[in-house]
Amino acid sequence: GGAFARAFGDPYPEAPDANGFTNEPVFRVAREGDSPHLTGVAVCPDGRVWFSSSGPQSGTSDTVAVWDGHRFQSFPAASLGLGEAAVRDVACLPDGRVALAGYSAGVVLYDPGTGTSKPLPGLPSGAVLDLEVDRMVSPPTLHVATAGGAAAIRLLP
Repeated sequence: GGAFARAFGDPYPEAPDANGFTNEPVFRVAREGDSPHLTGVAVCPDGRVWFSSSGPQSGTSDTVAVWDGHRFQSFPAASLGLGEAAVRDVACLPDGRVALAGYSAGVVLYDPGTGTSKPLPGLPSGAVLDLEVDRMVSPPTLHVATAGGAAAIRLLP
């Protein structure tokens, strides 16, 4: 009944609650059932959850979203510094920055606190396949798998 409908996005949208939540999906699409092509999910130290998408079949061009515990906010990847619209993967760094990987544009480090971003230099290729943060070593290491090889980056710009 009602719990099933609410959990699976119906009714969509509903009137905002006290926090502004309208039961919206992570990425809005033109029609219910269209795929948002979710490519990554990462939880940052501040508790926010970041999502990446290679681009929906229809609807918004936003391919990065963040859940702050109350509502979603979405962005076009270019507004966060990535040189392409589609996002291959997302990872949260221990310092609170967000690593966004493109399919061909490499990796950009976005700082949600300042709204600034920096490209990550020195990758074997801009064609990124996967991101991973290893927190079991000191300092934590960002692993980047690319079409040209892998990189383990311990000192981030």
